[in-house]
Amino acid sequence: MIKIGKYVAIVSSVFLITILTVKSQEATQEKSTSPKSFKELFTEAGYHLEIQNYHLALPPYLILDSIDPGNANLAYRIGLCYLNSDNNKDKAIPFLEEAVKQTAKGYDDLAPTERNAPLKTYYALASAYHLTYQIDSAISTFKKYQSLLHSKHFMQESVSRQIEMCVYAKLQMSSPINVDIINLGETINSEYSDFCPIINADETILIFTSRREGGTSSKTDIDGRFFEDIYISYQDMGSWSNAVGIGTTINTMDHDAAVGLSADGQRMFIYKDDDGDGNIYQSYLVGDTWTVPEILSNSINSPGWETHASVSSDGNILYFVSDREGGYGGRDIYRCKKLPNGEWAKAENLGDKINTADDEDAPYIHPNGTLLFFSSLGHNSMGGYDIFFSELLEDDTWIDPMNIGYPINTTHDDIFYIPSSDGKRAYYSSIDTSGYGEHDIHMAVFKDYEEIAVTVLKGIMLVTDIEGVSMDANITVYDNSDMDSPPKIFKPNSITGKYIIVLAPDRDYTIFYSVEDSILQTEHIFIPEESAYQEIERTIGLKPFELSGFTFNDPSPPEESIPPVKAEVHEDEKVKETADSYTSKGVAPYQRFFNYNIKTIDRSAKKYQDFLTSASIIIRKNGTLNIFIVGSASRVPTQKYGSNQTLALKRAESAKETLLTSFKELKIETENIHIEMKGLVQGPEYEDAAANNRLLFEKFQYVELRVN
Repeated sequence: MIKIGKYVAIVSSVFLITILTVKSQEATQEKSTSPKSFKELFTEAGYHLEIQNYHLALPPYLILDSIDPGNANLAYRIGLCYLNSDNNKDKAIPFLEEAVKQTAKGYDDLAPTERNAPLKTYYALASAYHLTYQIDSAISTFKKYQSLLHSKHFMQESVSRQIEMCVYAKLQMSSPINVDIINLGETINSEYSDFCPIINADETILIFTSRREGGTSSKTDIDGRFFEDIYISYQDMGSWSNAVGIGTTINTMDHDAAVGLSADGQRMFIYKDDDGDGNIYQSYLVGDTWTVPEILSNSINSPGWETHASVSSDGNILYFVSDREGGYGGRDIYRCKKLPNGEWAKAENLGDKINTADDEDAPYIHPNGTLLFFSSLGHNSMGGYDIFFSELLEDDTWIDPMNIGYPINTTHDDIFYIPSSDGKRAYYSSIDTSGYGEHDIHMAVFKDYEEIAVTVLKGIMLVTDIEGVSMDANITVYDNSDMDSPPKIFKPNSITGKYIIVLAPDRDYTIFYSVEDSILQTEHIFIPEESAYQEIERTIGLKPFELSGFTFNDPSPPEESIPPVKAEVHEDEKVKETADSYTSKGVAPYQRFFNYNIKTIDRSAKKYQDFLTSASIIIRKNGTLNIFIVGSASRVPTQKYGSNQTLALKRAESAKETLLTSFKELKIETENIHIEMKGLVQGPEYEDAAANNRLLFEKFQYVELRVN
């Protein structure tokens, strides 16, 4: 079970043992139909109070208060129950204000006859003021309590920390961030606790955890609340669908909590209590069904308690929380990197820039791979957990965490926070006294925000044959800016064909769309360093019989390029590129695949002629033309050219000569045509075992022409 509240211990463990003994004795006796005595009600309420079932302790205490008004001990206990409620913390204040009028150092917390309140009532009252934003009253009451304690009392440090948080709360509230906070409404929220929202990169999927009635299990936990289940909603045309249970492969008769989601929404991380051990599991979306969760390796799960997890957009780094030995505090944030064999490496603590002597929780690594959002008790906080963010620098160090600000952060515990890919919005859960339930899920819309430079490549890809049978579809992404990095393979959904891939700025990518080991299409995408957030949409598909042109045995794969695209700038300033569009200039790149050692372009090919025509229109209109040529070679050894790099450059040079000749034939002066060339050597190393797999190398043997 995910713990979402902060509890205050108020009764000794000796009292719990006494209560349990009394209740055991009562169970052996015949039940009485007569009203319960004062002592019986006090014992019953005290039992619930000790195990932190405050909502069950409250009713008998209220009955006792009506029997014995003016009892400071009862007022204190009623105040504690309200203080630890979700939406009624303000009701604690009048009871605690009454209780502090009659405190005693010799307070006996076991005696039903005790009518005084303990000195720590001041602490509870100050906390109530703090939580209800009566900050000055909170500070003065904390100081009053501090003055009543011995200078070396163990509570002195805690009280000083609470005063620090009150002072910081005043500072944050004096300069709130410019944000609109929107409750996601009754399609998402219920009268119960709804929390821990997680989204995919394009915000079309929202998954969250709820303790609502009607879940997989009808039973309630020891706290009287329903067990946690996972729910899912889909966004279409700006509206969220009615949330439904995510399915019986995920939701069980026990607690199930969703804590992380991959960028494409097809890999989910789940927290399970496992009899108090606390472990992280993962499940994959296969078509429209989630697989049965499998526990993660012991690089991540330990004998300690692991809670939240967040995976990088490329799937290669997992951030998670653990209270294992060797950390800086109670719960710390760790990360694991994926090894070449697909296993997770040894966990690394993120260090003392992120982790403190207190607890950290709920990490979320942004799709850009450098922004980390998390909750902490230890950094500058307004009260309880606050949400912070830090950035990973190129030297693998973190900047000092910054508080996300008020009113996102409050004087309550603020834990679950997920920003959108563009940074304009964020989803989080919080207590909302005017909302639907105990915790509601909200969306924050930032009016002043710095757009995060991320490119989201998304769309639909053909994944079924003519009979509707799913085929093995892959999208392989090569980062040409880092030739030492292995390719990243993404899989579209096996039924819908939907895919989402996040591309970083200042990178040059080659992307292959393939089905059953046959390439459907390929493209080159360059993301400038100073690019803004953008979404590029692609629809990738061919009729099944057309796939025959892409088999291993074909001597030369046919020319294929992504259809031309038209950039559409929408009101939200995102750039969407549709299936009939490619660049803002509307010119489709020309791409030609080659067999071994071949470097010449077929000038009569229709797609070459289309490229030539479009480029000619631009230079005649503007007077200048910028063209970028990429020549690419595989790693198959070449004796003819000496090296693959030479072959790649020869392909680019040959394409340049062909292009200039074509322009001259069209009576176009070439002095104002600026051509930049680049040679790439790509793909796997050539080995005997792969020698017969020509497709493995042919997809890296090409030339591409682009208008910049």
